Amino acid sequence: MHTIEDDDKSRPSSLELLKDDCNNDNQPASNSQHNKHKNQIVLSDEIREVPCSCRSWYCKWCMGWMGRKLRDRVCELFGTFKGLRMLSLTVDRERFNCPEAAYLEVGQRRKLGVLMQHLRRAKLLHSPRYFYVLEFQKAGWPHWHLVVDADFIDHSIVDRNWGIGFVWISRGEQFENGVHAGRYVSKYLTKAPRVGFPTWVLQSHRQIRRFGASRGMRLDPRPERFGERKTSGQPDEVLAQQRSRRTIEERVANCGVDSVLLRVTKVVDEAEADQALREGRPWKERTVVEHLGKGGQA
Repeated sequence: MHTIEDDDKSRPSSLELLKDDCNNDNQPASNSQHNKHKNQIVLSDEIREVPCSCRSWYCKWCMGWMGRKLRDRVCELFGTFKGLRMLSLTVDRERFNCPEAAYLEVGQRRKLGVLMQHLRRAKLLHSPRYFYVLEFQKAGWPHWHLVVDADFIDHSIVDRNWGIGFVWISRGEQFENGVHAGRYVSKYLTKAPRVGFPTWVLQSHRQIRRFGASRGMRLDPRPERFGERKTSGQPDEVLAQQRSRRTIEERVANCGVDSVLLRVTKVVDEAEADQALREGRPWKERTVVEHLGKGGQA
């Protein structure tokens, strides 16, 4: 891979010298590839084989990079909250015959959404925004950490409307700021439990959400990654059906097995390069990625 450095020793003195330098060094780029970038200079061109990630929040590899990106976004959004309170919501094991039944009860009856409605009606919230994380206790029992924009939460209202387990509410001094709160609640998403995820979760065919948020949070939980899903040219509906037939455990097991070929080209506009050389400053380059198809095994 050829790269034009920005220091004075290697920087060409004119636009024509820059073009000649790049044309001589970028042998992998074909004529058709250069024709795609009219009025641009190809600084570097290479073909990479990139492993396909499963992008599952239950994969010990994928949850790390996805969790860190989500954590940064959550910290940023929590910084706009006027108040920060975290509600820890558990389930009474005596009420349910298994952990999965408790999880389904919360989802089917929309317990978190209904609870937020009652908090809004009681005028306890600065805004309707919220963020929650699902955590698993011993024996696989689920409980939720819910962060809301408030300075005070009436325990009796939460206890009455949750109604299926114990409720704990953080104190006012629990979090120093939005970054502190964001890092605290997102730590459950960046690493797997010491004892691993419950068997009922890994063998489930349904989607088990590890986090969620109100619409106003504008999260980007699953950032675009090359080679993530559609590498076979199949319609999205077909891929969705294939995923629904696999368990979470099966999806995670295939992480990194397949790969895709990408052409990565760094370019700079001729006008931008010419002006940057005249002004003696670094130019603004762009990276163009082209999907070439499936590769071999990673």
